[in-house]
Amino acid sequence: MHPHIKGNYLSIFHYVCFINMVINKSEKILIAGASGMVGGALTKELLNRGYTNLHLCVRKQSVLPDWVLDNDHITIHRGNLLDYFWLEPIFDQAAWVFNAVGSRSIDRDDRDELIEANIAMPRTWVNLALQFSVSGYIHISSAAALGRKKDGSPCKETDNWQKNEVYSDYNKSKFLGEMEVFRGQAEGLNVLVLNPSTIIGQGGVLQYMLDQVDLGTVYIPQGKGGYVFIENVVDFAISAAEHGIWGERFILNADNIKHEKICHWVSETTGQPLKIKPMTHHRWRLEAIRALWGRIWGKKRPIISKSSFRMLSSEFAYSNQKALDTGLISFLPLQEAVKKSLASSTTERHLQ
Repeated sequence: MHPHIKGNYLSIFHYVCFINMVINKSEKILIAGASGMVGGALTKELLNRGYTNLHLCVRKQSVLPDWVLDNDHITIHRGNLLDYFWLEPIFDQAAWVFNAVGSRSIDRDDRDELIEANIAMPRTWVNLALQFSVSGYIHISSAAALGRKKDGSPCKETDNWQKNEVYSDYNKSKFLGEMEVFRGQAEGLNVLVLNPSTIIGQGGVLQYMLDQVDLGTVYIPQGKGGYVFIENVVDFAISAAEHGIWGERFILNADNIKHEKICHWVSETTGQPLKIKPMTHHRWRLEAIRALWGRIWGKKRPIISKSSFRMLSSEFAYSNQKALDTGLISFLPLQEAVKKSLASSTTERHLQ
């Protein structure tokens, strides 16, 4: 266990090592996934902390906001994130690599995208990080890559992943992606793996809820899961790297709640009434038929796989004790996280 984790002490020896591991804020930092919610928030926080040499690797079609495009401290690289030879000169002289790329989908038709983003991409980037001897590789994964306790107790970082009937292709792809990162660690790479639960921020689950608010009715699986605020995730990712906490994984989870609570908070914050109904197995089958029928008429609707429906209808809990013991994080209460995220979304829409 790293000496910074509570219950241990930071000796003079470790303090000297920590000072030597802190990079100069003008050194090259690579960020994958900067067009997404996590990567964008990560980029913004690095800039806020004074880092001045950020290199963003995004796909050619990725849309980036003006504050990224017009920033002199950011270099943008557009291309194929699996193209080893295109990436080689970009990795040269890199100090840290943040991988925030990940495809999260409950649509059974997105399996190929899951494999590319969650497995093949980490494999390529870990190999490059080893080749160019980067100082640290920070992999922002998901709590979906972890095991589940049969007795319903909170899942911890040490719980082994095991395939079962409630796991989807997404769970499997995140687990296999992490195996590539730990393989890199075994070959000498400094790695930090973060397992956030469902992230609350601009877009993602909140955007889905907002869409349902507009419709007036939402069908929600009656399960329970973990949630965490986006700013908590990126703050911890950078702080842990700055403190040289390598060779560890951390669950980032503010609380474990019923999924429908998020719907209620969105409705209260927006002031729009929302009728929440349980998504039963019968309702799921009806929605799947409607989605298939819609596709016949050219309307893309996600078809929730059976395993995804089972997972969302189950009750999962995650322990955040290890992250709290570092002293580097204080989780924002989830209702405040919803309000803050919705306020930020409203502000950005007014600025556009």
